[in-house]
Amino acid sequence: MMARAQFTDDVPIFSGPGFFATSVPRGPFVIIPTLTLAEEYNDNIFLDNTRRRSDFITHASPGLRVAIENPGYGINAGYFFTAEKYAQQTQLDSLFRTQGLFADTRWLVTPLVTLTLGDILTASDSTNAASAQGISTGRTRAVSNTVSPGLAWQLTPRTSFQLLASYTLERFDGVNTRDSDSYRLGGNLNYDLTRRLRGTVGYEAVYLDIQGQAGTTTHTPRAGLTYQISPSLTGSVSGGPTFVTGSDNRVSGSGTASLVQRLEFGSASLTYDRSITVAGGLGGPTENQTVGAAVRVTTLVKGLALEFAPSYTTATSVGSEGIDVRAFRLVLRANYQITPWMGLLTSYNFFHQRTDTTTTAAGLTVNDVDQNRVFLGLQFGFPIKRD
Repeated sequence: MMARAQFTDDVPIFSGPGFFATSVPRGPFVIIPTLTLAEEYNDNIFLDNTRRRSDFITHASPGLRVAIENPGYGINAGYFFTAEKYAQQTQLDSLFRTQGLFADTRWLVTPLVTLTLGDILTASDSTNAASAQGISTGRTRAVSNTVSPGLAWQLTPRTSFQLLASYTLERFDGVNTRDSDSYRLGGNLNYDLTRRLRGTVGYEAVYLDIQGQAGTTTHTPRAGLTYQISPSLTGSVSGGPTFVTGSDNRVSGSGTASLVQRLEFGSASLTYDRSITVAGGLGGPTENQTVGAAVRVTTLVKGLALEFAPSYTTATSVGSEGIDVRAFRLVLRANYQITPWMGLLTSYNFFHQRTDTTTTAAGLTVNDVDQNRVFLGLQFGFPIKRD
């Protein structure tokens, strides 16, 4: 089992319909301009149960997806923006306020060394959609962007090394919301104990720069195992103690676990993550735990792509901020390619948030949220393929 930097054709799951073409023709260079026209029903546009308002929203979303695949390098990337027109709350009409971008690149420097670079950007007036943690601070302008460079080096046939880094920026326009910058750097040494079992030891350092607070640093030594349960099913677990220094010094714990199943018609995964990070615009530092799943169906019926992605997150203050939030999110969507240049899109997003804290130490009021969003639309795409 050799360590390789991951490169995938999958698109991250953004809120709303599939803004990017789900089917990309194979070739050294493919570019797909798209235009998505969709109608949305939203039963809580302000993300606040105390001032619940519903509305119909018309979306026009130009987008672009690029795929380049060569033996030495690969690029899978896309970008869209959305113009929104509200039927009743016309003061909320906007252009460019909803945007999404993803990029997944790799470069084979030598047969044993691979460099990767990923990026995911989300901008929205729905803070639960833009926040990297999926936590709501109401309806306000929010932007998050995560850049993640990496290196994979195959030292010997059974030993490999990974260097992983990331930078996450989160910005919010709301009153008393907290902007943040998160820096992560870590390394893993992997050894294939058997053809199906890999052992890993590693270390990760994180620095959290949260607006209005002293910086928080965490250090986490890790150990883990990855086991190929069957040719199509892989499980992994990793964790260790986390030493927190800053305004509040303590010892916590961090860990991840996953099961990934390749299916004849797609894929399914189950993940768990526990770490010291932030709670979106609420600030932090917080101890966050997230359980998530994703099912993708891509080959069951020709031209049909289905996605089902629930996740549940809890965020609890490490210090004296008084944050205690629980958020559940569900994305269910289907894309059906009617012709090579036109597809039918439908999507259902459900969001549920509860909190035991009415006001944070920063003076931000936190409200309970129940929200349903339903999308129906058409996507026009014109693949341009170059050999």
